[in-house]
Amino acid sequence: MTNKLSLTTKIIKYAVTLRRSSVKKDIKAFKFNNCVCENVRLKTKDNVSIGAYLVTPNREIQKCFVFLHGNACNRENTRAQFNFEFLGDKGICFMVLDYRGFGDSDGDFCVEGVGYDVDACVDYMFSKFGKKVNIVGFSLGGGVALEHARFNYFNKSNEIESFDVYHGQKLKSENFDDVSNSVYTNTEKTNQNNVINDINEANNISVVSDLINEESNTNMCSGMKIDLQSEDTLTTQKNIFKDKRVGKYVIISSFSSLAHRVKENTIFKIIEKIFPNCYSNLEKEFNFNSIENIKYIDKKDVLLFHGTHDTIISHRHSMLLQKVSGCVMYLESKKHLSCHMGILHSRDMWKKMLVFFD
Repeated sequence: MTNKLSLTTKIIKYAVTLRRSSVKKDIKAFKFNNCVCENVRLKTKDNVSIGAYLVTPNREIQKCFVFLHGNACNRENTRAQFNFEFLGDKGICFMVLDYRGFGDSDGDFCVEGVGYDVDACVDYMFSKFGKKVNIVGFSLGGGVALEHARFNYFNKSNEIESFDVYHGQKLKSENFDDVSNSVYTNTEKTNQNNVINDINEANNISVVSDLINEESNTNMCSGMKIDLQSEDTLTTQKNIFKDKRVGKYVIISSFSSLAHRVKENTIFKIIEKIFPNCYSNLEKEFNFNSIENIKYIDKKDVLLFHGTHDTIISHRHSMLLQKVSGCVMYLESKKHLSCHMGILHSRDMWKKMLVFFD
């Protein structure tokens, strides 16, 4: 499964995954007042054993998603990264996946394998709960999520349903009543409707004017919609079919491509002077090419979030993804919530996300 890597790519891969921080064999489970977090073991279709959390609410399950974490961590770390109990209150069931080579999962982390890892979780949740499974990717996990979209497009053509069932349908507030009953205030309900309007507006607009000036915005700005210069030939194809198991994709604080992000590092520029081929090798051998992979998802099925004070991955990476996709994007500018990890603590982001989910 893993391709042979050049020396420089091996070094970059080690730096990206930080195995000393990401590998952990004794992953603890947790129990909360309103949900239970248990360890599950899954076997991928390419025969790799992977570990994941399954978090189930004590109330009736409303919606499901798989959370894909960033680098240098494992699923146990995510307990401190976002609020499991908040999601339990909303009746949300979710999994937190440790990719192959992370946590207590077997195998070696590779671009070619992560599609199988995510798909194992999707299969498990869809079979167990009978609900569409949304995909949420944070940081490196955003690249993994979009790699799954590409994997899914090419590997699930025999397990699909007509996209026409969904295409062109407008979102309505009553679609979300099952989630919002008794847990949202009037103000929050208004925010839900604003999200719905943003998404519907983006679906109807094909050509829009210049980028808004993100520096002037406060809190979460509305959807940024950019002129799409041309239609990829893939567009017609990708709009025909949709995997019946998968709901929406949400990408948080991620890169346009891993190679692009690595190239921004000062140390990489030094390495590149010594090894002139290191960038081209990285692109071929270990690159999550999100700017290409996002084309495999219809714009109404993907939502972007990013913080304007993110010093790990600049929000301009998400702006590039948005420009290619034409999807809705929200920028967080409150300083304590707009850093790389801080955005995961934004309740407003999670509420917008739950509205967006299938």
